[in-house]
Amino acid sequence: KQTALLMEEARVFVFENYCRIHDKIDLNTLAAKLAMDQEAAERWIVDLIRNALLDAKIDSEEGCVIMGTDARSVHEQVMQRTRDLNIRSAT
Repeated sequence: KQTALLMEEARVFVFENYCRIHDKIDLNTLAAKLAMDQEAAERWIVDLIRNALLDAKIDSEEGCVIMGTDARSVHEQVMQRTRDLNIRSAT
């Protein structure tokens, strides 16, 4: 149970940091970074995009994740991260 939780948190961390660096990410590359096969990684990313309300989309034809631009103000970003921190610490 602890290992699964650790892997999930590690995947979120890797995904967030990788997406900050790149605007367009190949699904095969991302799946390898997340230690998942491409199909499982695509499903996991779709769930993450839906649940975290990320500005991203998956282009199935090209097999890539395209990140949107983050046009939120610094204040909005701090507020969102504070909400995320509260949610994470509650579980």
